Amino acid sequence: MLPLPDAVARTPDVAAQRRDVPAAASPGISHNRHDFFVLQRLAGNRAVCQLAATSIAVQRQRRRAGAAAAVPTPQRYRPTTGIGQFDVVLQDTPPGRPDILRAELRLFFDFVNSRFWTNTQRQAYISNYRHLAHSQWSDRFVLRQIGGRRRHRDPVHVQLYVVPVLANEPRHFDLLIQRPTGSDDDRDNVYPPSPLTSTATPATVFERDSGPLQAVPDARHPRAGSTSTRVIGGPVRIMFSTGSDQLLPVDEGSLRTAAASIQAGQAARIRAFTAPPQNETLAAGGSPPDPEALSLRRAESVRDSMAAANPAAQLEVIPMGVDSAAIYPPSAMRAEVSIVSLEGRRILVHEVGHMIGLGDEYEEPDPAKRGLQFHHRAGDLVEHSDLATRIRHLPPADPARGAQRGPRPRTPTVGTLIGPVHAATDNASIMEAGDEVRARHYVIFVEAVATLTHSTPADWQIEG
Repeated sequence: MLPLPDAVARTPDVAAQRRDVPAAASPGISHNRHDFFVLQRLAGNRAVCQLAATSIAVQRQRRRAGAAAAVPTPQRYRPTTGIGQFDVVLQDTPPGRPDILRAELRLFFDFVNSRFWTNTQRQAYISNYRHLAHSQWSDRFVLRQIGGRRRHRDPVHVQLYVVPVLANEPRHFDLLIQRPTGSDDDRDNVYPPSPLTSTATPATVFERDSGPLQAVPDARHPRAGSTSTRVIGGPVRIMFSTGSDQLLPVDEGSLRTAAASIQAGQAARIRAFTAPPQNETLAAGGSPPDPEALSLRRAESVRDSMAAANPAAQLEVIPMGVDSAAIYPPSAMRAEVSIVSLEGRRILVHEVGHMIGLGDEYEEPDPAKRGLQFHHRAGDLVEHSDLATRIRHLPPADPARGAQRGPRPRTPTVGTLIGPVHAATDNASIMEAGDEVRARHYVIFVEAVATLTHSTPADWQIEG
């Protein structure tokens, strides 16, 4: 109930007169003129204004709650490049915040030689895969509509997620993973997903397990770089309580500092350990925890804390299980964070680019295949080149020029056309031989959001 001023509460007939203003007890419900006149006579203009403001606020909350409850269903999207597919949905957010284009890759992780994998190793591989795909492809650039009849005024951020599914569930791709055996045929079995002929048949990506953060050279990718990694910082030790995977408050600052220190071309490897199971048991008579599973949870707790401080950082978790070399059991209840330098390209991130619809940007090393579909000669136009010729890119403002003064212009600043994309012209590109996600790689997401908003790709630009 809306409280009335003290002067009104002391009025002798206020109890009788309150029956005349039932609407005042229910903010957010429409009021007639009689209700407002009675309230104005009893409490003055201030109470009327307070009631009106409360009513508007409640109505806004109800509209937002209704919009949140009516989340649109993700729909299958296939880019016009003829490669890849994913689910996509445009999520509205409260006013003043950018909308979210959520892209989902539904993958079935099929560990081919399963006898070489423990259950925890599978979980760790999937956990690293999901994190690396999300951190490297999300929030790199902002999408903004600059033309078209119906203008989508809010900027759009891109969030890409990998959703593991079971073998009997609908999916976009089968990800076949095997450990290397040392044979020549096993050097790097990673193939671009082919266009689908049926919605019921997922394409296949065959990937060798070399560690999600490992740069793997391949005869097909002669400029992929070195396989070596070099430790350049750490380790930072994080201690845990008995049987727990919860971080201690004293370690949060250390992890934020470590995450902020990760630069381009670097990554963090998080190795977590446990004491023997009998030393990790929380209470007498309790069942001892699985050492590998507990070490994985500890590593993921560290990773999640670092990812919150640096979302774009490449972070890999490695569950080590029991530290048999530790003399004192509590010293084994820890995680170690090391900063490493990475050479070359992450094969995993590159293949995610194929799954969302991007073509290769390197030259096909096999002369017999050059010129065939998806096998380019140097200078050939790649699959996403046509989209790039219709979409604009606005680079970030020069910080040396200072912030713009005055009111924000009603018409957004228009960038320049990205232009055609030729093979073997950008060695640092993630779709060629490097590790950089470029603005032109977001043309797939522009095409997706244009479809959802009933506009055209030319009505949008990529900013940042």
